[in-house]
Amino acid sequence: MKWLKKVRHLVKPKIRMLFCRDYQGYTGGHQKYYDYYQHISTHPAFSTFLHFSDASFRDASCPWSPEEMAQSVDFNTTEYDALFVAGTDWRNVPEDDTTPVINLIQHVRHAEPNTELYSYLSRPAMRLCVSAEVEQAIRKTGNVNGPIITVPNGHNIDVKSTDTQYSNTLFILGMKQPTLCNELEKMLFSSMYEVIACPKKIPREDVLSIMGNTKISVLLPDPTEGYYLPALEAMANSAVALVPDCVGNRTFCKHLYNCMMPKSYTAEGILQCIDDYERLSEEKKREIQLNARATALSNSIDKERTRVHELLDNWLKESHHAN
Repeated sequence: MKWLKKVRHLVKPKIRMLFCRDYQGYTGGHQKYYDYYQHISTHPAFSTFLHFSDASFRDASCPWSPEEMAQSVDFNTTEYDALFVAGTDWRNVPEDDTTPVINLIQHVRHAEPNTELYSYLSRPAMRLCVSAEVEQAIRKTGNVNGPIITVPNGHNIDVKSTDTQYSNTLFILGMKQPTLCNELEKMLFSSMYEVIACPKKIPREDVLSIMGNTKISVLLPDPTEGYYLPALEAMANSAVALVPDCVGNRTFCKHLYNCMMPKSYTAEGILQCIDDYERLSEEKKREIQLNARATALSNSIDKERTRVHELLDNWLKESHHAN
């Protein structure tokens, strides 16, 4: 691979890798970027350095600790052996820069022509995709410069026992679809459920706490997502996750196997799906829950880290052979 020839200068004992963030508030994308920062920080061959933009929020919602944020470095690629970028981080990297890059791809929208994200696909990098759907999307463009590898998202939450007792609560996670969230809350007002609707962003720990006490977690993603981790989190916590198709969740969300998926992403479609679930036998409901827990366990943050370390090891071996 031609791009690997650029890492000939990488030498032991430590490879200095530079990360950068413009943190404007907590998102799943920032969380996953932080996970990769931790993965690479724990690899014995790498030292990690982080650049925070001057405009970045430095508050308690940030995955990085105050100490880590205080150690922010200047973004000067000439002082580092490799870069780790995601999304619009590429804006910081000069077009003629030859520093090796690992590029985390978290959404299928990178494959949309005539967009800023699409324009970066032609820049040389090893691309790590959070789902097979994301890999397929960018691979089809024919515009990607460098290897493309899928590392399925993992989570760092405990998986609840299938013997957990739930109240008759229905949680609507709707910050990405607030209008639909409010509509569902009104339609379910006189139902059998105690409805907890969340049309605005709340701290992740609060989301997980609610899920852990919820019979049905109704999740409202964007129409397209790169992976959609809340579905996996609901599988680990609630009696059942109800989630529409959003492209990036097709690999791990299977209707009537480990979750419920409405036929249409509408209020009516979701209500029908809730009704369909309640009509299932208790045996089938338990089967779905058991499969959901198994899915969550098979997508742990530890497995994600192991996979990332394997890729880094291979990257270093290939770089050595390119010398």
